[in-house]
Parts: sequence; structure tokens; C-alpha cells
Amino acid sequence: MNKKWIPITAGVLDLVGGVSQLGLSIFWIYILVDAIIRHGGHIPADPGPIVMLAIITAPFALLGIIAIIGGTFALKRKRWKLALAGSFLAFLPAVVTLICLIGWDIEVYTEYMVESVLWVLIPLILGITAPVLTILSKKQFERK
Repeated sequence: MNKKWIPITAGVLDLVGGVSQLGLSIFWIYILVDAIIRHGGHIPADPGPIVMLAIITAPFALLGIIAIIGGTFALKRKRWKLALAGSFLAFLPAVVTLICLIGWDIEVYTEYMVESVLWVLIPLILGITAPVLTILSKKQFERK
């Protein structure tokens, strides 16, 4: 049976997860700016969630870029280790975001919950599948 579809599917899932992480980063920037504008340009009395968003936004974008690069290598069936790293990094930020959303005051962020859940569930569901497919297709990658 021809199993060339496995690394291609993993690569596409990595790309979708990476793009979702970039979208999530842009969404977090929007929330940061919106929260600061709502408080008259000042940081609120309880800046915990805002500080957390500021800290995790840049790494999310970076992980999304690495996931996109890994997905590209999976499509080309080259550099299996980088493809595997990209497949894991495609869903890691979604797990962190899910933990943050559960831990924060949900009432403050209810208007953002639908968008947040959408941007978290896409890479989470797809990201669980991508590493499994990448591992299964290891023999199909080029040897150095």
C-alpha cells in the first residue's frame, strides 16, 4: 500500500497549526490593545492576565513559524527531526492557551471566548494527529 499521504497529511496539519498559532498571536495582540484602550490607556489594577498575554504572544508567534517550517519539510519529506519538532510545536501553544483560559477570570474574557476556543481547538485537534503521522512516516524521509 502506498503511504506517501502520511507525511503530506502531517505537513498540512503542521501548516494549519502554525498558521493558527500566528493567528492566535495576532488575536492576543488585539486583546492586549483592547484591554489597554478600555482602561483609558492605563494598565488595569489587576494586570496579571495582560502581563501573561504580553509574555506569551511573541513565543506563540515564534512557535507558529517553526511549525510552518516543520510542515514545509514534512511536505518535502526532508529533515525528519525538524518536521517532528514542527508537528509538536504546532499544538503546544494551544495547550498553554487552554490552561490560561481555564485559569483566568472567565467573566472578564467571555466576549473573547468563542474566538479563543476556535483558535485553541483547531491546532489542538490537528496537532495531536500531526506528530503521530510524522512518527509513522519516518522511513519515508530522505536519509543524509
